[in-house]
Amino acid sequence: YTTLFRSAAGIQIATKYNIIRHNVFYSNKGPGLQLSTTPSYWNSPESNYIYNNTFYANGYNTKAGAGNEERCGLGLSDYDYFTSENPPITGNIIKNNIFFMNYNSISINQYRVTLSEQTIINNWEEAGDPLFLDDESPLDAFNPNLPDFRLLETSPCVDTGAFLTKTKGSGSGITVYVEDAGYFTDGWGLIEGDMIQLEGETETAKIINIDYGNNMLLLDKSITWE
Repeated sequence: YTTLFRSAAGIQIATKYNIIRHNVFYSNKGPGLQLSTTPSYWNSPESNYIYNNTFYANGYNTKAGAGNEERCGLGLSDYDYFTSENPPITGNIIKNNIFFMNYNSISINQYRVTLSEQTIINNWEEAGDPLFLDDESPLDAFNPNLPDFRLLETSPCVDTGAFLTKTKGSGSGITVYVEDAGYFTDGWGLIEGDMIQLEGETETAKIINIDYGNNMLLLDKSITWE
């Protein structure tokens, strides 16, 4: 969970190749997540992977002069537009996220960023109540488990997520080439690698190494794919 009732974004990203997943962005006065650059950052948030997050009731910023990119669930803002010291904000993937009750029912907004230069697919963008288990109880220090943004069995969002990527060709073994390995991590020496599962299969395998340049996954066990 991000901090409640902030005037800024819950999380602000100014670099590239981050994986932002499985978060709940809840009741931030600014956007839950903001991808932005300024002349002082010396970087731009490019090619980030933002998937399987929930954005609920963000962007209710009453500060005078707050821009549209601050009054939404997820904002993209290029504050370096006039100096052009940093690359433009492009290539971000925003996928399989749930947006609900954000300011003016605006899921994603921008300031001097071209949304068509991002990949924005298969998100629940304010398309009605996604039916959370409990989105009414306030989150506080005495009850940190509420609200509960898990989905009810009757939620229209259940089993509607798109697959993250696809394998290339067919084969078997512990080395798998995929269309885009950027969704995954091998733990980078800090944590365990991601567990993956193929469509139609129940068995999982752990990623122990990734060659991002060649989109290659090295697994801890052999699998077969078609």
